[in-house]
Amino acid sequence: MTHTEEAAARLLVIDDSITVRMSLRDLFVERGYEVLLAEDGEEGLGVLRSEHIDTVILDLIMPGKSGMDVLREITADENLASTPIILLTAVADRGELVDCLDMGAVDFIVKPWDQRELLGRVRSKVNAARERAAKDERILQTSRLLAESNIELSQTSRLDPLTQLFNRRAIEESLTLEHERSLRHDHDYGIIMLDVDHFKLFNDSLGHQAGDDCLRQIARCAQQAVRTVDMVGRYGGEEFIVLLPETPMAGARIVAERIRDAVYERNILHPASKTADRVTVSIGVATGPAKRWEDLVKQADDALYAAKENGRNMVCLSQDQVSQTNACSRG
Repeated sequence: MTHTEEAAARLLVIDDSITVRMSLRDLFVERGYEVLLAEDGEEGLGVLRSEHIDTVILDLIMPGKSGMDVLREITADENLASTPIILLTAVADRGELVDCLDMGAVDFIVKPWDQRELLGRVRSKVNAARERAAKDERILQTSRLLAESNIELSQTSRLDPLTQLFNRRAIEESLTLEHERSLRHDHDYGIIMLDVDHFKLFNDSLGHQAGDDCLRQIARCAQQAVRTVDMVGRYGGEEFIVLLPETPMAGARIVAERIRDAVYERNILHPASKTADRVTVSIGVATGPAKRWEDLVKQADDALYAAKENGRNMVCLSQDQVSQTNACSRG
């Protein structure tokens, strides 16, 4: 151990003899250690619980709380158990020493001690403890990085890489949970399906890079039109889905119209469109509960198809839930 390393090491001497405490303090301070002193077990435990200590030199035989009692409390405390304990004893009772080593002490010195031997043993225990702490810190850091990577991977696996919306898998997981909630608490939930009108013509005329940018803009329009509790996802290609927890048909229709208006007002030019001079979307809406969430998605998809058939750039509601004359609207 270098002088700098010794200066950073902190020792705690617990011994009822002031002569022993002063002798050990002088010995180790001279070598650059920082030394804290305690005259009995209670004081020593208090220091340990309030200060960082690299190694404890503990007298085995003390009045009141014995060294073995102190050792037992240290090893039983998860915050202190890793602290190296070197025992000092005037009586080489090997049975008692074996018990202490079994309990967690790392070494022992018999009084009167040899200075070189004591210094060597303390140095080796401090080094070993520091190497172990450094290794534990590396393991902890690696574990943290792994956990962060797993979280990031989990989040990434739930996002559509183009739009950064939830992907189909994530939406369907949420649909499963919301469907179960709706059955348990007897409330409706809404599903909105929307599709970009004449998107193939948009790509053919302006290119796929413009098409990707168009999808990203529509994603933002949808996100800005919904509540924070709602989920917007890309369901595939140019088709998007919105999950509206605890939402009846009237509320779902308002959100759908808000999305349609937002896309129209975005004014993304579409020279090849047969519907308008800009990008528009057709939207289908359905609300539950249903026997399965898949049934509700199909109802919304059927309503989306009706919006396409009725002229596009409009919102149609599931005909399973509203009359046909009331089903489709544009604004």
